[in-house]
Amino acid sequence: MKTHRRIVLCLSALVAAAASAQAAPAVVARIKVHNPSKDALVGAVVRGALPLPAGYAKPVAALAVREGARVAPTQVSVFATYAGSDEKFPVGRPEVVQLAFRADLPAGKVSEFEVVELPKAPAGTEAAPGKALAALLSSKAAVVVEARDAFGNVYRCEPLAAAGLIETRQVGAVLTERLYQSILTPVGSAPEGKPALKRFLRVRAYLTTYAGEDAASLSLMIHNGSMDHPNSEVYYRDIRVGVAEAGEAKVWLKQFSPAADGKASRSDGYTWLPCPPAHPDGKLYVFPHGSAAVLRMTLCTPGARERALALCENAPRFVPAPSQELFSWSNFATARYGAPKYPMPLDLGPDAFARAGRAAAAQDSPTLNKLLAYLPAGDAGGLRTLGHAMPAHSPYGGVTGGGGILMVFGAEAAVTGNNAAIWDHVLLADRYWDRHHQHLFYDSDGKPFLIRRHLADTPAGEALEFPCEHLFRARVLRVEDPACKVHTQYVKAGDLQAPQAKQLLRYMDQDDQHLCRVFDAVPAAYLACDPVNRDRLVTLGTQACWKRNIYPYKDNPSAGGYRSLFELKAHADKAPHTGLFIGRAHG
Repeated sequence: MKTHRRIVLCLSALVAAAASAQAAPAVVARIKVHNPSKDALVGAVVRGALPLPAGYAKPVAALAVREGARVAPTQVSVFATYAGSDEKFPVGRPEVVQLAFRADLPAGKVSEFEVVELPKAPAGTEAAPGKALAALLSSKAAVVVEARDAFGNVYRCEPLAAAGLIETRQVGAVLTERLYQSILTPVGSAPEGKPALKRFLRVRAYLTTYAGEDAASLSLMIHNGSMDHPNSEVYYRDIRVGVAEAGEAKVWLKQFSPAADGKASRSDGYTWLPCPPAHPDGKLYVFPHGSAAVLRMTLCTPGARERALALCENAPRFVPAPSQELFSWSNFATARYGAPKYPMPLDLGPDAFARAGRAAAAQDSPTLNKLLAYLPAGDAGGLRTLGHAMPAHSPYGGVTGGGGILMVFGAEAAVTGNNAAIWDHVLLADRYWDRHHQHLFYDSDGKPFLIRRHLADTPAGEALEFPCEHLFRARVLRVEDPACKVHTQYVKAGDLQAPQAKQLLRYMDQDDQHLCRVFDAVPAAYLACDPVNRDRLVTLGTQACWKRNIYPYKDNPSAGGYRSLFELKAHADKAPHTGLFIGRAHG
């Protein structure tokens, strides 16, 4: 009987163990989160990106974050897809997903969690922000942007107006991320002989609200990159951003922002942030075509200031723990980081975390301030900012040498998960991009510049041609508004360019061979989950295809010395074994 009882008990234990194993969700990744704050964060919103293997066909919404036995409600959205499609995945299978969840994080520590596959995806929900913030955002003109042109004409827009909503990128139980587009248009009528531009500058607003919180993350990209109605150079006296007095705004790293040189003021029911204030000599600043300024803020209501800053200023981000078995940037099956898609190292040494933190902390040093402000010859003081811009590196886009050229950006941040190192790439990306003339978007729908919208059938119908005549900055833009020419002539005739404007106009795009110097946008998008840099990668990738695409050029086969891949292939087919007219840029 005892033997029989032992057999029954053993069988029962085996059945229970099997049932438990069957019910336990599979662990697909381990992630780590660094809380940089000196205080513990309670209910912090944690975000990050997780790569998936190419054949992953399970519902991504069933992925969830687990700490011990607790499975946190997890919001999942697709960040990138694999090429190709099928009936089940019409835009391609998910390649990288972004996860968002809430967690309590101890002060100054790195916490670890598991990512598991639930048996089925939970029902989708959209959680509202806190009531006070919701009331602020639903009020008329909660945020406004105003600017003055060369003649003093005033332009205005409401970047969060409901009519300007162009995309809801993420929506769920943890956060909602929405994108708006607006155009600065004239207020009132312009004096005789001093015409206002019909469309001055554009504003893209990236708003992230959090469930139940009276705090939001808001990034405003003010740009001169319209693909539909280009203006060439746009001169301005000043720009200011106003937040209704029912709310508050804290600028992220103000000393490195368009608001660096201005002091906030209150009037007309708004708190105004100069971005920048008018030049003391009455001179004018400039936005070259395709350039942009990015103002990053924490938006909140007065009673939620402390919570808002703890939530948004620390902004914890997770990284997958390096592994060759589980989903991570280091696993050959899921090495989907950036363009190279090459596996990250499993380890960067015992002091890698501290080293990454020290490098990020150096961004507040006087040394970097000197690097960011270009010092003209003979001017020991230099120019602190160039109007809206605080550019990094040399004005010469093809600057020689290997400085700043890396195959993979953000390796230390991606492997260690150091929070300061992750956000350091956002800072540096803004420094390159506020001088890099690659911000091109359509007024019609707010989409980034896409090459497929510029393809035309040839008369013979045998191939597609790429009309490039208005895309290269070396060529004259098709400027529709005659006021643009009047403004430019007025500024140049009166020598009204501020020294900062003259200097900024000397800045060049990085040429093809040194373009990777702007690739801080990759860790900013993949690690910091920054929607601004997500759009930058789209525009940058498409613009690289201007010169290196698979289509024949319609109007100039050599395209100013460049040949497309179509022409190169045609030459190789016609004269094999004779070599091709290519250089480093083609690589």
